[in-house]
Amino acid sequence: MNHISPCNHPESSLSGSTVESMIDRTKELGLGYFTITDHGYLTSVLKGVMYAEKKNIKVIAGVELFFKDHNCEIVKNTPSEQIKYFKIIVHAKDQPAYQKIVKMCSDQKRKQIWIADNQYGLFDWKDLEELAKSNITITTSNIECMVSKHLLVGRADLALKYYEKLRNLVGPENFYPSIIPYKQDKYWNAVVRVNLGDKTVTIPAMDRIQTDHYKRSQAIELIRRGNKHKRLEHIFIDKIKFKVASEYQEIFNAKLLNTFQDLPGGDIQTQANDLIIALAGKFGDQDRLLINNYAYYATKEDKIVQDMKLGEEKRIYQPQFMTSIEDINEYLTNELKLVSVIINKLVSNSHKWAGQFDNFKLKYSYRLPKSETNPKATLIEIVKKNGRMPWNNPVYLKQFREELELLTNNGVLDLIPYFLPIVDVYDFYKQNGHLTGPGRGSAGGFLISYLLGITHIDPIKYELSSPRFLTTDRVKQGNLPDIDCDLESRIPLVGKDGNSGYLFKKYGNKAAQVSTRTLLRIKSAILDANRFINGGKVSEDVAKLSKGLPNTPPGVNDHEYVLGYEDDQGVHHEGLLEKNEDLQKYAVDHPKEWDLVKRALSLARQNSRHACAYLVADTDIEDIVPIFEIGGVSRVTQPEAKQCEYAGLIKYDFLVVSSLKDINLCLRYINKKNKTTSLETGHFMHNGIDTYIWDL
Repeated sequence: MNHISPCNHPESSLSGSTVESMIDRTKELGLGYFTITDHGYLTSVLKGVMYAEKKNIKVIAGVELFFKDHNCEIVKNTPSEQIKYFKIIVHAKDQPAYQKIVKMCSDQKRKQIWIADNQYGLFDWKDLEELAKSNITITTSNIECMVSKHLLVGRADLALKYYEKLRNLVGPENFYPSIIPYKQDKYWNAVVRVNLGDKTVTIPAMDRIQTDHYKRSQAIELIRRGNKHKRLEHIFIDKIKFKVASEYQEIFNAKLLNTFQDLPGGDIQTQANDLIIALAGKFGDQDRLLINNYAYYATKEDKIVQDMKLGEEKRIYQPQFMTSIEDINEYLTNELKLVSVIINKLVSNSHKWAGQFDNFKLKYSYRLPKSETNPKATLIEIVKKNGRMPWNNPVYLKQFREELELLTNNGVLDLIPYFLPIVDVYDFYKQNGHLTGPGRGSAGGFLISYLLGITHIDPIKYELSSPRFLTTDRVKQGNLPDIDCDLESRIPLVGKDGNSGYLFKKYGNKAAQVSTRTLLRIKSAILDANRFINGGKVSEDVAKLSKGLPNTPPGVNDHEYVLGYEDDQGVHHEGLLEKNEDLQKYAVDHPKEWDLVKRALSLARQNSRHACAYLVADTDIEDIVPIFEIGGVSRVTQPEAKQCEYAGLIKYDFLVVSSLKDINLCLRYINKKNKTTSLETGHFMHNGIDTYIWDL
């Protein structure tokens, strides 16, 4: 029987596997639980839940928080006070606890910290006390956790105090110490290799040196300003100055290298594990001691994907994959001196811990924006005001009644509130002289869209299909309305900064932009793999191949697009590999690279903002899904569109069509020339008649 790890990071910047592949690995290990604990955020929890449901796997939802309390009495006036941050892992046993974590991880007012080009909120003791009121567990992390990290400054006594305080905070029954099953005795570091005659010296890039040009410099300066440094006179080791013999001072050349170096204090993770085991024994917590894989990728072979993703600037020596007991047995027995009885006990502990989450299930209701008045009455009032409805025409009347019945009595929810914010936005645009589009896609066939002024093409006149847009069956299946709204600019909607404009002025925290992931696509994966294998350069033939491949269709998973897939009926759909001879030849000629490409496909490279998707709800968005800041836009959902819809939120697609601006400008020039500037937006005089542009 294998252990269940309390920590996996599938969407971290250090990840080397997708959420899906890590859940597949869970299945391979014969486990029924998969834990998700991304750094500081909950970006992949809902994605994991949705995929795990298909695989009959139970997701344990959590997060690894960053902690720093500047008023903590335990570390005041100690070396630990200078530690930049600590980590701690929190898991939710029920949905209220999960939603509390969601809310707190969305709070951008808390102090922020930048770690490896990512910004995270810092939690303090007060925050943890607030979390502890909910149904949660707390688990120790790796060497950077709130307990173990004190070892880096030689203060095991402070580690004990933090251990005890965390244990008391949530109660002994909800506190789980954990050990990390690998060594951490090396780190990736940039070094400068200097040739001094027949001698070669390797100096850490940031270490101090003294040359004939600078008395106080760093070794990296021999690379940056190599032409200025002619002689290396002194080097510093542990701040002690050593003179270079005069016959070896002349610098012939210097080269910057990246390499793994031994940690000065030896294997710090094993020291931390020994400490955790000792503390668990001291406080009687052996029944809750866990093995924590602290995994960033699914299998040992996926390590190379993490290396490729990190590039030359950073590498991680230790293997951070989802292990079986067989994988780590040697470490547990030889390094931690654990006997088989104890190892089996740790495995048993993990299954008991996971069993606490059996009843954890996320249930969401639809969260349409609230109408200040009766939605149906409001809709009819708007229809009357717009004057597009020929009330004495039986064809229009029949279609209107059928659609109104579909929206209000579909057996799921009243869908009228979905339409009203679009009407509000379009009215705002019209009143401020901005043109909106005539209608796009199947929404153009829905009569009520036309009557509300959302679309501008009469669907009955042009015999457009209403059921293509919406039917009762589709509503019951969860396929809710989806109208693409064409705007000439999004600035009036959300401002130049993405944080203001009409949308946020009217709806405030009840609105947010939807996030998306920049994925590793087939073309870029081929280039990255070749560059990684060739030490930083892409060969001409591979660059030509990548350029010649077709682009992945929007919204399509690259793994399935390239390798093919079987649908729910077991029907195989061919992938690009089966149809493209050039790709087939590449796979044969570059087997090592191709293996790397397959592992990396659809891996998230970074978080970004959806081009046009926004949410409007009846409550603060962070009450439902977590938000964070991307590119200066503060209200962006951490989950992507599909996961937001899973949580009951319905998105609005506000697209920008630049030709609308051109059309509007033309109309203004025409009206100015004809001295008819008092006409409504989109109107102009045509053959002496006031004409709406979309009536042409």
